[in-house]
Amino acid sequence: MKKPFLIQLLTLVLFSFHGSFAAEAINPGFTFQGLYEEGDTPFNGTIRLKFSLWDAEEDGNQIGSSQTLDDIGVVDGVFTVVLNASDEYGENAFNGEDRWLQVEECLDVECTSSEIYSPRQGLRAIPYAYYAATSPWMGLTGVPEGFADGVDDTGDSLWEGEEAGPIHSANKVGIGSATPHHQLRIAGGPTWTTNGWAGALEMENAAALGWRPNAGSRSFGIGQSGGGLYFFHTFSEPGTASGEAIYDMVIGDSGHVGIGSTNASYPLTINTPIGYGWVQTDGIHEVGSYVNSQGGWLGTHSNHSLHFFTNDSLPLATLDTTGNFGVGTQTPSAKVHAKSSGQTAAIRAEGGGTNGTAIEIVSGAIRVPGAGANTPTPVFVHVATQANSSLCDNTGCYCQETTIDHPLTNGHPNAILLVTVNGNAGSGQPIIDHIRYDDTASKWVIRVHVSAYLSRWFCVGQKFNVLVVNP
Repeated sequence: MKKPFLIQLLTLVLFSFHGSFAAEAINPGFTFQGLYEEGDTPFNGTIRLKFSLWDAEEDGNQIGSSQTLDDIGVVDGVFTVVLNASDEYGENAFNGEDRWLQVEECLDVECTSSEIYSPRQGLRAIPYAYYAATSPWMGLTGVPEGFADGVDDTGDSLWEGEEAGPIHSANKVGIGSATPHHQLRIAGGPTWTTNGWAGALEMENAAALGWRPNAGSRSFGIGQSGGGLYFFHTFSEPGTASGEAIYDMVIGDSGHVGIGSTNASYPLTINTPIGYGWVQTDGIHEVGSYVNSQGGWLGTHSNHSLHFFTNDSLPLATLDTTGNFGVGTQTPSAKVHAKSSGQTAAIRAEGGGTNGTAIEIVSGAIRVPGAGANTPTPVFVHVATQANSSLCDNTGCYCQETTIDHPLTNGHPNAILLVTVNGNAGSGQPIIDHIRYDDTASKWVIRVHVSAYLSRWFCVGQKFNVLVVNP
């Protein structure tokens, strides 16, 4: 009859690091060596054994799964196996508590029946493994800063200072907070600036925050350097220098904001190669700016009218999508459509200078404000005087002429004149016979027809309304 005799372990456990500190995971398996005899004679051949891990020498709870090994070679009674190579006992099987190994010899191929060898084998650490578990700080190399004094500080805080150090909660870290909701939370900090800001995070100049690439292979960053605060994107992943930073927006030292520009000369500077600058939209209507070689543009990007207003009023002027411009109306029906109420002038055109000409359209009528006797406007009043009027001819005092002396008519033989008798007539009511241009004097002449009984000086003081159109 076969009789196994199990001897102590030569090597116990090689733990694997499952956290982030291990560069490469160490296999969790450990070596078990035993002696197998048949009677009092060392056995030679192969055997099939089943191994299981327990938390007590008798009874207790099994830890992990059982492990069956076939064709175990035995030479002169000695066999060697590697157990737990695939974490059969679980990654937390060896947590510092006592463990026992149960060995069974399989009686069939499937190991549905077996013979359990008693007692279970207690697992013990070999000398150097035991030393590693209990060695003092002074016996180690590469001790982290803060632990070199040989004191394993305990508590929530790993840092010294008035502010709370990092607190770990459900794989989240809080600095100054015991309840981090994201992976990292920073709360509080020393007062920064006279405005009372709390300094939570400090970075060196020319340093930037960087993000991992998105689906478009772009990484975004925010950094401070000479000139201001830079918002940029790059095709260079964090930790590499394969691509340049493409600056999207810069807040300069002066406070000026540049979009597409790193040197903003104004409070807001937009530099774009596609022409369009700022755009405001409600999702349907769009208004914005545009620049090209022809100049600057302001208008709607969508197919909608452009309105102008002041003092938060309704539109005072409107440019519709057909190019019609309306003043006082949102629905202009002509290229220029002006609409007013009451006696307010709808259109007023005025020239420069002291004697600038003004023309108004009021209630459908054209008028020239300030037009008077010989005013230098295209609408003026001509007053007949003895000096500018001719005497009666030799047929009697039936006709007389008065010469217009005005800068808009003198020397303009092709001018168009509209002349009417002013309502404030002088002596008598003359009838305009005709007007003509005197080539000799280079002036226009009004000829009137008068009744025989009127005084020869009837026209002195007579007024005529004159409208001049120079082609």
